[in-house]
Amino acid sequence: MTDSRQRLEQRYRRLLSLYPKSFRETRREEMLSTLLDGSEQDRTRPRADEAVNLVGNALKMQTLHSEIPDRHPFGLLAFRAILAVWIIVATVILCSMGLWVWGAVVFVFFPLNAYLADRIVKRSIRPDRSIRPHRSV
Repeated sequence: MTDSRQRLEQRYRRLLSLYPKSFRETRREEMLSTLLDGSEQDRTRPRADEAVNLVGNALKMQTLHSEIPDRHPFGLLAFRAILAVWIIVATVILCSMGLWVWGAVVFVFFPLNAYLADRIVKRSIRPDRSIRPHRSV
């Protein structure tokens, strides 16, 4: 393997390390070979669109397949509540300074925060309204 191929492989491995551990253990080599087969011979860095795609999908998988809400649902809900208060305070401060556009931009994250908090609650409470026990790590 040439030096440029080794550097490209190392950079792809670094990007693939962002994926959840369970996914990496089963799919890393398959994804790595696919990415290397599809790249040009003299390339030493992943293309920008490939890197953005890999990082975006890794973040999405980390968020969707996270076990944190199952292990610590009340701590995560407390964090979401604090974040909601911070978003409202930041919006009020920005709007009071006359920065209405920035206030609106910050406030856009409020519904997203509420949606994520709702998902945490739905994942933490059983259909019979009892709270799921914490799993040990």
